[in-house]
Amino acid sequence: SVLMSELSWAAVFIFFTRITTFSMNSYLGYSIGKTGVEKIKLNILKKIHQFLSTFIEIYKPNMEVR
Repeated sequence: SVLMSELSWAAVFIFFTRITTFSMNSYLGYSIGKTGVEKIKLNILKKIHQFLSTFIEIYKPNMEVR
């Protein structure tokens, strides 16, 4: 257990350094992840949607005849 009498400036510095590092990593992970999803995944989904829309438009007249 940590006692206040044994708490030194080095321990406080290490604690705040770790908290700062954790906070920065959390923020960067969130922002990079959000950007990746918005740019990469949504572009893939838009391409799939365009392909399926084109496919449906091409084969829709053939489906009505049957």
